Amino acid sequence: CAISAFELADTVYFVVNDDVRSDCREWQYPAVVTELARRDIAAVVTSNLPPAGEPILGVLMGTMTLPDLAGWALQPGSFAEHLTSLAGAYDQTDHSKLSRWLRAGAAGSAGTVTEPFAQWTKFPAARFFVHYADGCTLLESLIQAVRCPLQTLPVGDPLAAPWAPQAQVVLEGLKDGAVVSGRLRVKAVLAEVPKGETYGGFLWLVDGRRVTESVVCLIDAGRLTPGRHRLRALGWRTGKTVRSQVFAEVEFKVVAATPAAG
Repeated sequence: CAISAFELADTVYFVVNDDVRSDCREWQYPAVVTELARRDIAAVVTSNLPPAGEPILGVLMGTMTLPDLAGWALQPGSFAEHLTSLAGAYDQTDHSKLSRWLRAGAAGSAGTVTEPFAQWTKFPAARFFVHYADGCTLLESLIQAVRCPLQTLPVGDPLAAPWAPQAQVVLEGLKDGAVVSGRLRVKAVLAEVPKGETYGGFLWLVDGRRVTESVVCLIDAGRLTPGRHRLRALGWRTGKTVRSQVFAEVEFKVVAATPAAG
């Protein structure tokens, strides 16, 4: 999912109240606020609802019934959840449903489908946003943030990854759709690398099979069957908690070499 990274002015809201649905998870918030601050992401613990129009990266709260979400500026890629027993049980009507967050603009939410009681392990932990900020997809972040997931229904865009690497890979030496018959030398070049990001080598694949692990890939087209093939260069980010990846690929056609005359 190609979603641009959030602006620094956008905020994660941890909304608290005196409901047991809120109490059971409040202890997680201060440490996560600190972790997000180290990543230049604003997060607040508050008893007030987000102001109308304020850009929202995410919301965790605990309430049986959601307020009117009209005017809430949930950004593309945002995640929101309200820790109530039956947010994912659509045969019950007395608890607000997780789909209200999606209609308000969130990329994802989650809710339990049977009574879980106020046990925080059955709901997304606040560190969801730390995993998300480190480059994980929405689904990967949820998997790491819900300790007991059997009652939980995750909904939304599982591949949303607002903080995933934004670097581009350019392949030099082979154009998409090229017709080849001899030896190829293709080089992977990184472009538009965000400040502070570093990448290791590249893994090269031809038709999904590993060829080599280097910046340059040498291919002998004579060893490939005539017809269409796909070359992919896969690079990975280093020095971070999450080994996120970037890639580029081209399709080429192999033709049999023409025999020399005489």
